[in-house]
Amino acid sequence: MLAASLGEEKEAGVLVGIDIGGTFTDVVALDPRNGRVFLHKLPSTNDNPALAALLGLHEILAQSGTSPERLEGVSHGTTVATNAVLQSRYARTALVTTKGFRDVLDIGRQRRPDLWDIDRDKPDPIAARGDRFEVDERLDRNGDVLKAPPAAEIEALIPWIQTAGVEAVAVCFLHAYASNRHEERIADEVRRRLPGVYVCTSAEVVNEFREYERFCSTVVNASLLPVMDRYLAELEGGVHDISGKAFLRVMQSSGGTMSATAAREKPINTFLSGPSAGVIGAVAVAAAAKQDDFITLDVGGTSADVCLVEDGQSQLRLDQRIAGLPVKTPTVDVHTVGTGGGSIAWIDASGLLKVGPQSAGATPGPACYGRGGTMPTVSDANEVLGRLNPDTLLGGRLKVDWDAADGVISDLAGKLGLSRTEAAFGVIRIANAQIVQAIRVISVERGHDPRDFALLAAGGGGPAQAAEVARELGIKTVLVPANPGLLCAYGLLHSRQRADFSRTRLIPVADGASGAISDLRDDVLAEVEEWRQREGKAPDDFELACLGDFRYGGQDSELQVDIGLGAIDEVVAAALRKAFHDAHEANYGYAARAQRVELVAIRIVATGRQPRYPAEDLSAAGDGRPSATRSVWFEHDGRVDTPIYQRSSLIPGTAMQGPAIVEQMDTSTLVLPGMSFTLLPSGVLVLEEAE
Repeated sequence: MLAASLGEEKEAGVLVGIDIGGTFTDVVALDPRNGRVFLHKLPSTNDNPALAALLGLHEILAQSGTSPERLEGVSHGTTVATNAVLQSRYARTALVTTKGFRDVLDIGRQRRPDLWDIDRDKPDPIAARGDRFEVDERLDRNGDVLKAPPAAEIEALIPWIQTAGVEAVAVCFLHAYASNRHEERIADEVRRRLPGVYVCTSAEVVNEFREYERFCSTVVNASLLPVMDRYLAELEGGVHDISGKAFLRVMQSSGGTMSATAAREKPINTFLSGPSAGVIGAVAVAAAAKQDDFITLDVGGTSADVCLVEDGQSQLRLDQRIAGLPVKTPTVDVHTVGTGGGSIAWIDASGLLKVGPQSAGATPGPACYGRGGTMPTVSDANEVLGRLNPDTLLGGRLKVDWDAADGVISDLAGKLGLSRTEAAFGVIRIANAQIVQAIRVISVERGHDPRDFALLAAGGGGPAQAAEVARELGIKTVLVPANPGLLCAYGLLHSRQRADFSRTRLIPVADGASGAISDLRDDVLAEVEEWRQREGKAPDDFELACLGDFRYGGQDSELQVDIGLGAIDEVVAAALRKAFHDAHEANYGYAARAQRVELVAIRIVATGRQPRYPAEDLSAAGDGRPSATRSVWFEHDGRVDTPIYQRSSLIPGTAMQGPAIVEQMDTSTLVLPGMSFTLLPSGVLVLEEAE
């Protein structure tokens, strides 16, 4: 079981984490009085994700014997916003912008993923050109008014929106990061006269410069407002039907949670909520194993997510791309590849075997699920190799159709001219190679040696692939959480509330700059205070951190330096300048110390208190005996009669030798020949290469 923790004020009520994936919905309930954890997994309902979430909530409360009034709250990871963009199921959206700038969405940036691919199409803007309205207004870069919006144009905007038939409006004016007065004037008018239309402004979404990214982010956010509002209305209503006092929080890409109200206003913050929750859960698990440097490998049904954690901290990036569109929102630096348990194996036009990114999903799923799947998948290959239980999965709730798995892999083998076993292992090797390459992207390509890190395996498929992936990379230690298939849901219970605030103002960091820097920080702090009062939180409910984006004059990228919350005088300004030079040298190998330094933006991050739960009692131990023996295929050893252990039977602290399979409700862990495995008192299973 998973150990855990939260503040004492939460000890009376049960907390539930719900993470919705492409194949399964994972539910974890925790009783803060004693740290006891309850686990549940059910198929996702992709047409209406709220159905599986609410069903899972009802079932976990029944399983844990929790009365509705003891439900304290629900933390939720969702793919609703991501899927809406990827599947073009967002609302029809209009853009209201400064005269002469309606084509910013089409012009974009010169940078392309592949400069030499002349056939590559740019993604279509979400706001079509015919759905863009120009207003003859103008601010300068300091926010001073050069031309106010004409009243006649504002009056003409309302019938134009009605005629266009749009459901949402994004208001994006030039230099709105310096002053939002014009954007707010337009937004207020639309809200007053068209209450059924959803509206957001760029100053609300991305209060920073760079028009293309700001405009894109705001339009994407506006297009998702109706989608997220309807979804959260159903989900929140279902939660409140169970317990009227229970809160609903939504996971953000940044690794923190936000209120359902905040999620309705900024749905773009939820794009990578599930993977980010997995990283937070991994940090908590690794800390229990006293491991600060590790790489996460979370293999689900449709994809694999990898993230590098150093000194117990994952890296954040300030932007991401969704369906080819830039979105500026703080995001845990997770790299994703289309390789999961349900990834389909197929043969391309040249006769080469490929795996993914297409997935069998939850329905029909892999052939071995017995739900009518007819395409070979990674899970089917693992079944044929003996690495998964041939009878049941999910603790007996899913009956395996081994013959169906054998059939689809045999068909694939016939097309490739290989034996059934060769074809099955070929699928696994390709899947592993794609995961290895993803890990090299976040480690080797960024100056890290993966051999200096442990590998933490999560997801339903991660522990089955991790040993071979680690061996390929030269990683000596693999960590498997107590319940790896539910790590994202578990991470939701360890996530802190978080809100991010930023504002652009170009300030040369020269003599006399301290006042301007301090004033900008005060402006952002005032925004933080307004947010705190809206949320109804006390000042000591959150910790604040202040960072600055600095660059050399003329550069188009920045580095972050910690500004802090203390008084800013000329000595502090000089120290910030030096800190930027040092950071530039550390990142790029040189520092132009005579060059002018600019502060581009200030960011303030408000984070709630770290959850603290009492540790669950894991002292009970099994007898350490295998429950069965099964023929399992290994690359260099062929078929080996391999002991099968139930994880609950392992004796904490006792080292055992591979090969072995360790089974549990949510996953199966493969231990290769030449590896040892030990269950720690914290519940973490550790695999290590023999010296």
